[in-house]
Amino acid sequence: MSRFKHKHGASEARTPAPENTAAQGAAPDTSPQDGASQESQQGTAEAWTEEEAPPVLELECARLSTELAAEQDRLLRLRAEFDNYRRRAAQDLARAREQAVDRVVLTLLPALDDLDRVTRQGASSEDLDALRRGLDMVAAKVTAQLEQVGVRAFASVGQPFDPARHEALSLSQLPDKGDDEVVDEHVRGYQRGDTVLRHAQVIVNKR
Repeated sequence: MSRFKHKHGASEARTPAPENTAAQGAAPDTSPQDGASQESQQGTAEAWTEEEAPPVLELECARLSTELAAEQDRLLRLRAEFDNYRRRAAQDLARAREQAVDRVVLTLLPALDDLDRVTRQGASSEDLDALRRGLDMVAAKVTAQLEQVGVRAFASVGQPFDPARHEALSLSQLPDKGDDEVVDEHVRGYQRGDTVLRHAQVIVNKR
């Protein structure tokens, strides 16, 4: 009896062991399901990539293409407008130059008419004083016309020599004149405002 009870008790003690075995075997059962889910997601992504993009991406690409085309059209229009502006500006500048020349010529034509009349009268007259007076009148009229456009002659004789305004043709040695003093003028100098248009050709004294 004791031997039978011992064996029976040992059998009862070993009975829970199959439950542990079942628990250990149940853990790996979840991995095949997770693998199937990942394979399904990868298959969907590959299908979108290989066959066609999702509708949202297609709409975004279409929108960006439309915006790019509109921007390119705007840039082309701006370039055409700038080219037209540059062409008009060049034409306006050329026209302004021509009009400036025309104005100067028109101011000098009356003096040229007077000079022509004096020349004709001098050819048939022996009155040199009358001829001189006529020439002085022409010179005065030309000077007045130049002053109307801002051009005037500047004095040089008696002034210190200035390379910015004078061109020395020769030197003189006069004891009663200062050093570097302009003692004579061969060609008168002209300026417009502070800009020297033509240097005066002068003789400079050196002591």
